[in-house]
Amino acid sequence: MKGKILMVLILLAMGHGIFAQAESKTAQQDTKKPVKTMSAQEKADKLVTRRTQELQLTADQQTQWKAALMNHLQKKETLKSKKDGPTTKEERKQLNKEQKDSQEQYQSAILEILNPEQEIKWAEIKEKQEAKIQEKKANKKEDKD
Repeated sequence: MKGKILMVLILLAMGHGIFAQAESKTAQQDTKKPVKTMSAQEKADKLVTRRTQELQLTADQQTQWKAALMNHLQKKETLKSKKDGPTTKEERKQLNKEQKDSQEQYQSAILEILNPEQEIKWAEIKEKQEAKIQEKKANKKEDKD
């Protein structure tokens, strides 16, 4: 009899612990801030401000960078909306190619804006960004395994 009561108490205690953990996870999910989607204009403003600090851009360079970035972001958004719709495999390939071309045009426009010293610093920034991306990809792959 005492063994049965003890077993019931143990099971109740375990059940309570499991319930508390599930409740804790739900509370954590509720406290996460919703992701704010920025407009192309907001993204451009934020990025140009950051690049101005990093590269010491002149006012003229800022204007040119922002124009190139806005053009790129608008193309990117148009291509993304086309991709999200019903597309064939060939159409997606073409859209991916167009997106890559747009990225290359943006990068070449940026290089035309920068002076030689800024180009060197820009190359360093891009290398660091690429290293971060590769690291995140590796971490994601490890998490899946």
